[in-house]
Amino acid sequence: MNRLRWLLLVMAPILMTTGCCGSFEVNVVGTPTAAPATELPAVEPTRLPATEATVAVPLPPDAWPAPRTELVDEAGRWQLFTSANQVNDLALADGYLWAATEGGLVRWDIEQGTYRKYTRLDGLPSNNVSTVEVGPNGALWVSGYDVLARWDGREWRRYEEARGTVRDIAVEPNGVLWVGTDPYLARYDGSEWTTYGEQDGLAGDACTAIALGPGGDVWVGHYGLVSRWDGQAWITYTVAYTAGVGGVEVTDIAIAPDGAVWAGTAGRGISRWDGSAWVRYTKEDGLADNDVLAVGIGSDGIVWAGTRSGLSRWDGERWATYTTQDGLAGNTVSAIVAGDDGSLWIGSYTAALNPGAGITRWDGETWTVYHETEGEGLSSSRIRAITIADDGTVWVGTWLGGLSRWDGTGWTNYSIWGVGTDGVDSLALAPDGTLWMGVNTGLWGGGAMRADVGRLDTRLPILVSGEAFDKEDGLAGDSVGSIAVAPDGTLWFGTGEGLSRYDGQNWTTFTANDGLADDFVRTLAVGPDGTLWVGTDGGVSHWDGVTWTTYTQADGLAGNQVTAIVVDRDGFVWAGTYSGLSRWDGAAWTTYTQTDGLGSDWIADITVGPDGDVWAGHLNGGLSRWDGATWTNYTVEGGLVDSPDAIAVGPDGVVWIGTHNEGLVRFVPAR
Repeated sequence: MNRLRWLLLVMAPILMTTGCCGSFEVNVVGTPTAAPATELPAVEPTRLPATEATVAVPLPPDAWPAPRTELVDEAGRWQLFTSANQVNDLALADGYLWAATEGGLVRWDIEQGTYRKYTRLDGLPSNNVSTVEVGPNGALWVSGYDVLARWDGREWRRYEEARGTVRDIAVEPNGVLWVGTDPYLARYDGSEWTTYGEQDGLAGDACTAIALGPGGDVWVGHYGLVSRWDGQAWITYTVAYTAGVGGVEVTDIAIAPDGAVWAGTAGRGISRWDGSAWVRYTKEDGLADNDVLAVGIGSDGIVWAGTRSGLSRWDGERWATYTTQDGLAGNTVSAIVAGDDGSLWIGSYTAALNPGAGITRWDGETWTVYHETEGEGLSSSRIRAITIADDGTVWVGTWLGGLSRWDGTGWTNYSIWGVGTDGVDSLALAPDGTLWMGVNTGLWGGGAMRADVGRLDTRLPILVSGEAFDKEDGLAGDSVGSIAVAPDGTLWFGTGEGLSRYDGQNWTTFTANDGLADDFVRTLAVGPDGTLWVGTDGGVSHWDGVTWTTYTQADGLAGNQVTAIVVDRDGFVWAGTYSGLSRWDGAAWTTYTQTDGLGSDWIADITVGPDGDVWAGHLNGGLSRWDGATWTNYTVEGGLVDSPDAIAVGPDGVVWIGTHNEGLVRFVPAR
């Protein structure tokens, strides 16, 4: 594709979002627009039980062990790489800043400016941590992916009582915990759980945000509505709710020193309750964006709103907005917490059209950015593809994080487009050393991209030096989920609309009309003889250079929806499905399932090591290894972090496992 056309496609949404180019100035405008203060009819509440406060032993200064991040080649060791720059939540306590990230829990020593990252290998229940709170005794509460856990200074304890997705948590000064989930609000006093829903007087069952008032009031956000517990009953307030349409999510709540309640919403700006009426502020009033993700109150009473387009500051009269051009780590501001010294800490993560991420500290005069040390972390913990060069260099494609390269000592991260929509779905190395990627913008399509690895520059998007192709150039479809390279350099691209072959000059497309089993191509493999094997939603197709031959369940294949395919060094073809793993010996298919020792019938990916062992990753968790005679299974309980999305084995026999949301695992198997 013409590089200029790609650049225009990439830049167009930015220009539409930000307006014309030019010098930046702080956005200070407007007077707020009042919103009607409508209260729904009162509901007779269920009184909260009188319970004792949580009592626990304070954490000792050395309660946190050093995280396991060293690189070792000891057989049987699992090691993990994640991105700690994608911040979901922040908490301050005792000189430490705790960051809940998609790559684990990070503890920053504010005075020293150093950090420690803790992951599932350290006992954390999930690497993707969505919320973090520190209790009055120093105990730490975290949640992530339907998991609620507490660190008491000795170990992590999981609480299964908090069912459903945990949206927010808050801890009272006496240690009582409040948990907002999709199906209800829960209260834990250290020994007993009590749950509340609409039948108890709450405005809604789904509880999206929680804030604790200085007088003991509990404020809970829902969709368009807010509930307040005044010690006697639940009171309902309308924030962003339209009869017959419903309400937008209340994303965060904060209470100012003057008692005013600030509620951020998803798409309707931020609203302020002064005790008698709600006043709503939007972009028209100077707010950076109507999508408000976080609300924070400084020690001076200043109100800060984190949005998808920057950070806004309310001084009581006007809004002023700050972005990456002023020093923020990223414009998608997900968390705000204020220090007693007047500092403000801001967390952000990468989002479409907003590539920045990390932590920013505002001391009243300057912005300081805190990042994971360069080389220590991936660009994203959401792994989609892995390929390994003959020299052991590991290339990793991520969702929204672009491309990462491991050189044996550290990571180098590259942007694809440079606008925060850097999805890489597939990878392959050509004989000439060029890297091919199936790329996805997440917004307006994608395609295939060729990169000269010798010209990659971390300061520039790969698009600048690379070459991109899409349907207009002859590619079957813009969603490229698999790539294979033949010994002669011919490239094959599997898409959701057919299969394409590229000889360096011309594109040729094959579909079901040409003999392919199905147009939805999920996986590709080239055999030692140069022939192509294609896994589709309709079975396996084999191309011998002249004709197509298709195999389905009727021919002995485990299932028709083929998720992974590989050819081992003996020429046997392995096809993974949702019903087991099948091997083709040239005459018949042999299927392996759980009854044969396979860890699970749900196959996500397959690869073959230099020793000939076959590795299969399972969609519902686990990893299986075939040594030619028996299956050996690895599970989360045994050290595997999460369900594999992608697997590759290096020339040294080290196994690299990409997970959907939990990072990249490095495993040294026993020989």
